[in-house]
Amino acid sequence: MTHSTPTQLMTAWYEQYRHDLCRYVRTIVKDAYQAEDIIQETFVKAFQHIESLEAVTKPQNWLYRVAHNLAIDFLRRETTKDKTEANMKFSYFPAPSTEEVVSIREASKELVQAVNRLKPSYKSVVTMRKIQGLSLDETSALLSWPKSKVKVTLCRALKKLRSTTEYSKKALQ
Repeated sequence: MTHSTPTQLMTAWYEQYRHDLCRYVRTIVKDAYQAEDIIQETFVKAFQHIESLEAVTKPQNWLYRVAHNLAIDFLRRETTKDKTEANMKFSYFPAPSTEEVVSIREASKELVQAVNRLKPSYKSVVTMRKIQGLSLDETSALLSWPKSKVKVTLCRALKKLRSTTEYSKKALQ
């Protein structure tokens, strides 16, 4: 993507990646407002390093890595302050009809709760691969893990989810 100014480049990246980044960070921090703050901080960092990033062919990977690290830093700060986490209230599944809304929302809540109970490495891999739809290569790059570790971790996480919820057994097969 070629833009004449760093501001235009940053604006394009912001428009292209902001929503997916925010959804990803929200799954980590469980707070929509904190997720927005973290995304803003992510783009501030990107703008501060724009000169070195202009040649990056996949800015999405860099942005996800920064957002992920900022989210983990936020959780570490929250843990040391001994604050409780807010409940996450959103659904990944669109409701095709009014009759199915209640059923889908209940199932989505159950699945989100099950994902949130996973250990952090499982939660990250499930979120990136199954919720965000990132490829194996992208997930491997973002987590700085070998592809084999991503595959094994995802397999174990899905097995854990299947064993904990009835909905997961259907949705994650």
